[in-house]
Amino acid sequence: MLAGDQFTRGLLRRRIRRAPRRRSSLWFVVAISVAIALGLGVGRLWAHRGGEVEEAPVTSGSPMLALVAPKIRLALNSARGGGLIAVSTPAVTDLQPSGAIEPGETLFSALTERGAAPASTQRALVALSAKFDFRRSRVGHTWEASLQSDGTLVALKYQTSPERYLEATLGADARFSAVDVRVPVERRAQAVSIPIIGSLWESVEAAGLDSQLAQSLAAVFQWDIDFSQQAVVGDALRVVYERHFLDGKPYRLGDVLAAEYLGARGAWVAFRSPEEDGTDYFNAKGESLSKLFLAAPCRYRRISSKFDPNRLHPVLKIHRPHLGVDYAAPTGTPVRAVADGVVGFVGPKGGNGNLVSVRHGYGYESGYAHLSRFARGLKAGQRVEQGQVIGFVGNTGLSTGAHLHFGLKHDGKFVDPLERREIRRPALKGRQLAAYARRVGALRDLLDKIAVTAPVASPIAPSDPTQPGAASWDEAGDF
Repeated sequence: MLAGDQFTRGLLRRRIRRAPRRRSSLWFVVAISVAIALGLGVGRLWAHRGGEVEEAPVTSGSPMLALVAPKIRLALNSARGGGLIAVSTPAVTDLQPSGAIEPGETLFSALTERGAAPASTQRALVALSAKFDFRRSRVGHTWEASLQSDGTLVALKYQTSPERYLEATLGADARFSAVDVRVPVERRAQAVSIPIIGSLWESVEAAGLDSQLAQSLAAVFQWDIDFSQQAVVGDALRVVYERHFLDGKPYRLGDVLAAEYLGARGAWVAFRSPEEDGTDYFNAKGESLSKLFLAAPCRYRRISSKFDPNRLHPVLKIHRPHLGVDYAAPTGTPVRAVADGVVGFVGPKGGNGNLVSVRHGYGYESGYAHLSRFARGLKAGQRVEQGQVIGFVGNTGLSTGAHLHFGLKHDGKFVDPLERREIRRPALKGRQLAAYARRVGALRDLLDKIAVTAPVASPIAPSDPTQPGAASWDEAGDF
């Protein structure tokens, strides 16, 4: 009996040890069977059409499948042996769907959710992608489509702005062709009178005009008129500006072509440069209204130290030339290039701390010292524009507090920046001046036809440019 029990227990142990291997083999056979069944099912998926379906979103599979067909309907066709079959989209009820791109939506998903067949939609978008990078699609872009009753997309219009749209059309060869259409903009000159009744903005709006015109006028006269301080009730503006029209309807404000301010303190007139893309303004003689340099390279609390050839240095306590201007400002205040130019140096430089130097035209070079950091990506040889941020106020190098040391050189010699703030950009000459004179004649006639009631004042001539006079930035005397 004992021997029988031992034999039975031994047999059971062997079966228990072997059981996992049998189960593993069984699962392997099941896996192979499922794979074969799925293979047959996929074969039937593409071989059949029709059947009753229930819509289900794609929750797994390749990203490309999710992109091309976000929603696929699958059904088990028991009448045909239980194989998976693909079913076409439902009957299309709207053959001319349209809409706008919404947050989290793509043009593909917008179209297919409105009944467009995924295959033809994908082909249309591929054709359009040769004309437009869909990574630049934005919320609010509009679209219009034409569909056949089975959902096939035959035409698509995608509008990225009032001035531009793209079209894809299905041809007889079953291929889509794409075009990029630019809507012509009609430009009309408009002449208006603006009595000053308060601020410039209030006066423009009271005249029934776009407030954007106030911004444009402030920019035109920014070098000569501080509208917040100098505009007086009873003064007046005469303005000729462009307004853009699309399909005969006002679209947006264009450039100011000519403007004249008639005030108790004087009169100023401005005409746009003769170049089509010009944004500079000149007086009747072709002299520029804009200054060569910004009044200051940053917003500041006060000027803590001026240009002084014999200043007592606050750190070294010795008399040493201070060949620049110190602007006291909080750390992190943006510092801007005072004129167009090319960056000559970016990096630490002795007592100047973090320094940027910029080479300008007409023999000028500017330097910006003690910066806390530089503008991202700024490097030597890079072109910068007037007003572009190149760094931020700091306290690096030999400095007693947060400030910007600003230096200016002309023909290699340091000059007082405060004495050069009134220098204007060069006047027009030669052919430019001749073209400008012809343009000004017509614009002057338009201005004179605008009726205004304003104080009688004599025109004030622009300031005469100061005629400017090799040093190292290490000699700037700020350390």
